[in-house]
Amino acid sequence: MNIFDKRPLSLILCITLGSFVFFSFYESLFLRITSVFIILTAIILSFINPLKKHINPILVRIAAISSLLAILCSFIYFDLWFKAYERYDGEAHIVGEVQEIKHSSYSSSVIISTSDINGKLFSKYKLTVYLNNEEYYGYSIGSKVKLKGEIVPFSNSDSFDANGYYTSRGISGSVKEVTEFNIIDSGEYPISYKIKDFRESICRRIIINSNKDVGGLLCALLLGEKDYLPLGVKTDFSRIGISHILALSGMHLAILAIGFSKLMMFMKLGKKPATILTILFTALYMILTGLSLSVMRAGFMLIISAVLFLLGNTKDSMTSLFVSVSLICIFQPYAIFDLSLWLSAFATLGIVVMSEYQSEKYEKPSFLRWIFTSLMSSFFAISATFAITTLKFDGFSLIAPISTLFFGVFVELFIYLGIGILIFTFITPLKYVFVPVGNLILYFADLFSDINGIYVSSNFYIIKFLSLIFSALFFLFFIIKIKRKKTAIACLAAMLCVIFSISAVLTYSHQRKNTLTYFSITNEHLILTENNQTLAVDIASYDESTAYSLYNDIESVKLTKIDKYVLTNYSYYLDESISTLINSILVHEIYIPAPQNATEERILSQIANLSGNANFDLIIYINEDYIELGKTKIVPLYRYKLGEKKQNLLTIMHEDTYYTYLTDDILTGDAKNMASDIIAQSHVIILGRHKSGNSVCEFLRKFDNLKEIIFATSKINIDEKTYRYYIDKGTDMYFEVWSKKLYVE
Repeated sequence: MNIFDKRPLSLILCITLGSFVFFSFYESLFLRITSVFIILTAIILSFINPLKKHINPILVRIAAISSLLAILCSFIYFDLWFKAYERYDGEAHIVGEVQEIKHSSYSSSVIISTSDINGKLFSKYKLTVYLNNEEYYGYSIGSKVKLKGEIVPFSNSDSFDANGYYTSRGISGSVKEVTEFNIIDSGEYPISYKIKDFRESICRRIIINSNKDVGGLLCALLLGEKDYLPLGVKTDFSRIGISHILALSGMHLAILAIGFSKLMMFMKLGKKPATILTILFTALYMILTGLSLSVMRAGFMLIISAVLFLLGNTKDSMTSLFVSVSLICIFQPYAIFDLSLWLSAFATLGIVVMSEYQSEKYEKPSFLRWIFTSLMSSFFAISATFAITTLKFDGFSLIAPISTLFFGVFVELFIYLGIGILIFTFITPLKYVFVPVGNLILYFADLFSDINGIYVSSNFYIIKFLSLIFSALFFLFFIIKIKRKKTAIACLAAMLCVIFSISAVLTYSHQRKNTLTYFSITNEHLILTENNQTLAVDIASYDESTAYSLYNDIESVKLTKIDKYVLTNYSYYLDESISTLINSILVHEIYIPAPQNATEERILSQIANLSGNANFDLIIYINEDYIELGKTKIVPLYRYKLGEKKQNLLTIMHEDTYYTYLTDDILTGDAKNMASDIIAQSHVIILGRHKSGNSVCEFLRKFDNLKEIIFATSKINIDEKTYRYYIDKGTDMYFEVWSKKLYVE
């Protein structure tokens, strides 16, 4: 089937969007010049008479000119304008309005919409400004401010692509070293925040008339407010392949629009008046939900289809999709860096193609036809987004098509009941139906999520390669005329099942291995696997990125869950870090040391509240307690109190081998004698976060049983004499190790 057959506008928009996206991601002057040369050649060839018999010359010229304009717009917007840090060197004088504020203990990040920078033209940007809370305060949302500082690019880390994230939000750079900050005017509260306040008031009303968990689920499904979701629900939905249900998209808008349209029909309105009211309803819903990209895509598509129906009593979903994505790229070019736009667009493309394929008649009973159509929709949507999912998320659910079908029915009923509760709060029986349906969704999501092997890793080269091959064949199905469509779809479905099976086998084989891996790329972690169970230890000081770095380390070793998560210290950000981790990966048990001061007791109480709202067990241990995984024992021996000098000592006993981790001057502190006793039994020593290494290494010379010494940081320097001493003893030494497998069985 050829989806572009008799759709010249769709073809032109597809080529134009492809050119714009490609040259926005890859800013290569050589590629641009080469592409321009090829496009100009195509335009010239379109004027040659012999070739006109085989091509549509007008279509070729329009597509070529559109591609040239797309390349030019990409160059002007992203290369010449968007990167504010390249346009303004040195200290910049910035005037703007505060749009968003995020406070932390000591500093705040403020997003400012600028109106003037150094008096230059075209100075309207969005910038993130970092301010010290003690020096700068008194500003609020809507405040007009004037400041001085240097505009710099965002710094990426191994666990977070800051540049990509902020670019997708239209933020052009950051201002860190602010030398002057003045409030010009208190300003007015932005309309977007008034709408946000209204959304939150609706959420509070929903929760009051239901309960916290069920109400939080409806707030996410109806309004896109995920802050009210119970902890761990995102992980559960992701593991069973229905995370798209939590992201407002065409499915939610379709449920509401269909319900609204049926209500209009029930009120005996004609088709055209009902269509006009549906357009107004869609526009209001888009505004109410904050104009997220997936909702904008779905809303534009629905409105375009409705307008086509009003004007010509016809519709073309394919063209509507390409036009809606094009409109988003015109008004928000940076949206091309937002993954949600492409997941939404490609999934919709798959469903639209499926609907055209299903236009043929099938003699099946209505219920079986509904099941078959629903499974086909899931298959086409999953297939269309499979490459993105595999390459970006490093994992997928094996039951996604079935769970989408199963939960889709309950979610639709749940949304309709929720709207009824919201409008008709006085009808008590509605609540008695609404809450059980919500609890049922959460219960089954948690139940299925906990099934071992339901979510598999795709972080294998063979799987990534096969996913690209599969996606290429799937999209070829869209544009090549095939006589045996059923056979082609059956072959694609079989190939997808093969990829799923290979992923499951590879994931299972990795999780069955007994391994101990040390990571120190961002934060320091030990990850232990044994008998299909995983234990992760955080062994360094924690910050806001701890959860992200641990999640990345878990993914890098092809694991999909954490059975036991051991914390060896406290930090001021610990509750936030745990929340982030729980919403990213399945965690069964969290071990935390007994508190030693009032601050640690306060943090522990916050974490205890989290455990009450999520499905993980919180276990408090004291030093020298054993934490076991199979035949291996983790023994935390010594730690620092929060606010004091950072010291840490723990050992891992695996059969007859001892692995000991030491941090920050532990051998010169109170635990020196304890450390000496454990080192005397150890075979492998990991030295992490030490300021210097000579005194430590000299201390270790009296122990003759050391087989390996691992230096986690380049700050540890040893002289030639010390180095030769260990080499002569046959001790292996590893310097500045970012990751290392300590053993594999």
